[in-house]
Amino acid sequence: MEKGLTTAQGIRYTERIKSEFIKYHEEDFLNQLFPAGKDPLYWLEFAFVSVSEHLHPLHSS
Repeated sequence: MEKGLTTAQGIRYTERIKSEFIKYHEEDFLNQLFPAGKDPLYWLEFAFVSVSEHLHPLHSS
């Protein structure tokens, strides 16, 4: 909430979260972790939809 990524009601601003995540970790680093041509944040979108399940941070599809 302090960074403006969620509201007090728990609503997430997914595009802001992704942007801040890339800014913090740098896109080149993320591209080294994930296969070429695959969105390095695909797992983050999956986590937003599946918050009730336990997800490993490097979940593969």
